[in-house]
Amino acid sequence: MSISFVTSTPLTQSAQARTLTGTPGNTAGHLLVALIAVRSAVSVPSVISVTDAGGNTWHQAPPGRAQSGSDFYDCWYSVTTAIAGLVTITVDKSTDTTVSIILEASSTIGWAASPLDIAVYNSGAASTAQTSGTSGTTAQGSEFACGFVAQNNGSCTWSGFTGGFTTQARAVSTPSTVNLVIQTGYDILTSTGTLVFAATGSTSSVWGAGVFSFKEAAAVTFTPRPIATRLDRMHSKTQSFSGSVQRLAPAAPPPSSGVLTQQIATVRSYWTA
Repeated sequence: MSISFVTSTPLTQSAQARTLTGTPGNTAGHLLVALIAVRSAVSVPSVISVTDAGGNTWHQAPPGRAQSGSDFYDCWYSVTTAIAGLVTITVDKSTDTTVSIILEASSTIGWAASPLDIAVYNSGAASTAQTSGTSGTTAQGSEFACGFVAQNNGSCTWSGFTGGFTTQARAVSTPSTVNLVIQTGYDILTSTGTLVFAATGSTSSVWGAGVFSFKEAAAVTFTPRPIATRLDRMHSKTQSFSGSVQRLAPAAPPPSSGVLTQQIATVRSYWTA
């Protein structure tokens, strides 16, 4: 299998701020996926950018999802060309609370030029049943899938995860005004199909969920051409025949030296006449 999960890195805050930082220990060429939840007491928040010290390009998986005028859920990703170093998530207000988990995956054949395939969000309030909803069918069999559930109650825990995902530990940001919690999971796909990331929360509050998948590069295959050997060519030229085989008469013995000398003299006299 060419895709492997490497690690996850939680990014949390103890005080509200415009930035959230952390350092995943990635290798150049790996895929990084930041699953993010943001909480604001003022207005709908948003993620402005994701950057890293290595200068990698990060892309937003559209669209982000807002819920109840105060929460926002987002996904950003990068196929790195350098070690990322410090990753910085910047949001729109210094009064926002942000939490994130960055997932890292590798592929021995690399990632597609446009790797994002599936991006599905869902959100709600006052329910313990929290689900991304079901995605469309993935574009190819070999993909890296991941998902999240998040809630603005930091004491929430989840159980009963569905969809075949392997989950990571919760990450909780704990400013005094609001706690924000997120939990993620991943799956390495080997066939096409639909995706859903769902779980049951221990508390009922504003929540969000999402599921995403990323394509690896198409595998390059080589079909060797058969090389005909001299024996093959000789064999292809043989033909069958019918009839009887006759024994050839033995060849006449070579002439004696005297006869041969006379024959040579005759030929010379002919060409010099």
